[in-house]
Amino acid sequence: MNKKTIEQRPRLVVVDMMVGIAMTLVVLGHNSFNFAPHWYNNGLHPWIYAFHMELFVFLSSLLIRHSYRGIDGFREYFQYIGRKFAKFFIPFLLVGTAVGLSSAYLNHNVELQGGWWSVLLNTLQQLFVWPMQSNASFLWYIYVLMGFYVISPLVFKLPRWTKMALCLASVALTVLPATYKFGLALFCKYGFFYFMGILCAEGIEELKTLKWWHALLGSLPFVAWTLYFILTKERLFSVFTGLIALPATAFLGMGLKEVKPLRWCLARISKGCYWIYLLQMFVSWGCAILYRETALINVVPFGGFLFVNTLLSIALPLCLQTFAESLQRGRPSAKD
Repeated sequence: MNKKTIEQRPRLVVVDMMVGIAMTLVVLGHNSFNFAPHWYNNGLHPWIYAFHMELFVFLSSLLIRHSYRGIDGFREYFQYIGRKFAKFFIPFLLVGTAVGLSSAYLNHNVELQGGWWSVLLNTLQQLFVWPMQSNASFLWYIYVLMGFYVISPLVFKLPRWTKMALCLASVALTVLPATYKFGLALFCKYGFFYFMGILCAEGIEELKTLKWWHALLGSLPFVAWTLYFILTKERLFSVFTGLIALPATAFLGMGLKEVKPLRWCLARISKGCYWIYLLQMFVSWGCAILYRETALINVVPFGGFLFVNTLLSIALPLCLQTFAESLQRGRPSAKD
């Protein structure tokens, strides 16, 4: 699309619902604490992890392509990357550094690592080079997302048949041994869903014509796999489980958008998913410490803790986002 197009694209309501569902699953999946019971650690948690990030990558890629306005020349490309760097990577570095320094302090190993300066350099090295092995490993997706933004303007210019070929070829990358250095294994693991999201965004008008019963029929393999997982606890090929989760989540989104309170909640989660992803572990860790170190662990069952922890891990980052946006609106502009 021409970069001078200025009209606001309409929001994709069902996609909003799907993003809200995916973000909720991310938060639920991050509750794997050492006090979690068997039904969570060997049931709900592996079930979520069998498909939730594949779903999240697909939706992120779809929205990257859907919101893309077009770039002409290297200058606009670097401006585009600069905006994404400021929005995504700088907060990633700040939060990741804070987590690394806090972890060193709480574990009393600052001196063992050579002092604060050495701890800082080691933390930054881990974040840049080994994001999955850093103390802030939960932020790895922001690292990968930034990589997707770097290559996306180049990928978008490719012919459609080329993108389809790359999508199919990327399935092979998921089974190849790859290093986690610079997140390479993560790009290989989720490349198929990155290309899949792009292709679906470019065919979004055709997808809008699909009826609810199309999504219902498409959900049946996911239901069958879920029953299989409950009976066997076996995880299948992640490309398969991620792929069959797409129509099931779309069907769920179609239904939930008809329930106004849930539609509002999921749309709000979708809008603030970056803030939730960036900050939810701080809330979750705080709730876990409070739950474990007090009498609550003997009174409140884990299911109750899981519900409250998930609710707060979503709500508090959204409140902080609202506060930050209100400050931004109240700041005098250059015209003033």
